[in-house]
Amino acid sequence: PVVHRPKPAPDAPKQAAPAPAPAVETEQAVRQMLAQAPEETRAGIADGRQVIYSLHVLDDIAEDGDIVEIFVNGTSYGRILLSNAGQDVLIPLPVGTNAQVHVLAVQDGGGGVTFGVTTSQGEIRSTVMPQGGSDDWSVTIQ
Repeated sequence: PVVHRPKPAPDAPKQAAPAPAPAVETEQAVRQMLAQAPEETRAGIADGRQVIYSLHVLDDIAEDGDIVEIFVNGTSYGRILLSNAGQDVLIPLPVGTNAQVHVLAVQDGGGGVTFGVTTSQGEIRSTVMPQGGSDDWSVTIQ
């Protein structure tokens, strides 16, 4: 995939990418995501028009109760209480077209909402957002 978003400042703190989830946990998460997905999404994944993409979402500053909601092309994929350890979120993405990822700051635990996302393609870090603020980027699966 190709992620288009301004790069963070060169002095931004870096964290090592998380270890991949065990295969059994990943398989269970995929089954759960597919069970909740609309029929159109399941059909798109089955025929290769969409792929399942994993985001490891975490609080990259202070674990203070920040909550975000992740949207892809306008569809919510859930609210997440951010932690420094993070958690994986599976999202379906269309192949060959731009997908718009929107992260909404739902709750500020104190000092602004901060999150980071790591994928197999790299990492993205938000600016400090107020409650109600958002961060957007586009992803293209080739």
